[in-house]
Amino acid sequence: MSSQRVTAILVVHDGATWLPEVVASIASQTRKADQIVAIDTGSIDSSAKLLKGARIPVATLDREVGFGAAVASAVEKLPPAAANEWLWILHDDCAPDPKALESLLLAV
Repeated sequence: MSSQRVTAILVVHDGATWLPEVVASIASQTRKADQIVAIDTGSIDSSAKLLKGARIPVATLDREVGFGAAVASAVEKLPPAAANEWLWILHDDCAPDPKALESLLLAV
């Protein structure tokens, strides 16, 4: 199995409709992420509450912040990356196949 360290960054914007499935798909990966962090861009639904209920650390930004700026903010909040650190960037409306992360790491 891969020895790379993986941080999953989940960007969320009013994603409560999809988050239960997204969180379940991340949790069911055959190769688990070493850590998961979420950036919520000012959701007005229950997104932040769902993330906290799933015990995923979440930082909240202004509603106008775009996807790229949200990812950049998450990266800035991470501790200095190790040489083998990989970032798996996800959005609140994706539900990766259980072997997605494993397959990505095998490809690199």
